[in-house]
Amino acid sequence: MAIAKSLSLTILVGAVLTAHSALAQTKPELKMANTPPAVSKPTFLTNMDRDFAAMDANKDKIVTKAEMEQYMAARVANQRTKRNAESFARLDSDKNGALSPQEFAALAGPAPKINVEPLIAKTDANRDKQISDAEYRAGAIKEFDTRDTNKNGMLSVEEIQAKIK
Repeated sequence: MAIAKSLSLTILVGAVLTAHSALAQTKPELKMANTPPAVSKPTFLTNMDRDFAAMDANKDKIVTKAEMEQYMAARVANQRTKRNAESFARLDSDKNGALSPQEFAALAGPAPKINVEPLIAKTDANRDKQISDAEYRAGAIKEFDTRDTNKNGMLSVEEIQAKIK
């Protein structure tokens, strides 16, 4: 029963969305709408019949769970392929059909800004907004000593992972 309800809902949604897509192609003003327009019963039934036929892989007029899973998997794969092609086209700024290292790097987006001010403030003993090797070493020793809670001169995994108060 759950499969039948799922199948009905999938067919219903697919038919409505397909009808909206078809109408948007014939009436460009509908592309801007956020919600699908009303669908006539004949259009709905036509789309439902087409979707059912697409799911019925062996054409026996019965859609099994396996056929539905295969249909849905293919549909998802097609959507992914389309998104990948759109992403590739967007990244391929010179439209040469290949991604240069610079174009590929755009996939990751800009690097996040890293705020080092707290580290500098914690370690910069003379407040000159620079860290000398002596200040760095003193800061590292202080950090070690703070984490070495049992004062044995070694840091255990637990001491390294512990939060400092």
